[in-house]
Amino acid sequence: MTRVHTVLEGDTFFPAIDEEYQWEQVYNLDFPADDRHAYTYSFQTG
Repeated sequence: MTRVHTVLEGDTFFPAIDEEYQWEQVYNLDFPADDRHAYTYSFQTG
């Protein structure tokens, strides 16, 4: 999953994930905002 760390206006959303029961994160790689990316984001696998 790519998790973008911001809140945006919109009318389409990814379904909520019950992180306590449906998701066990085993890997996370964070990236900062830069010239090509307006927001910080993370690649996460479970």
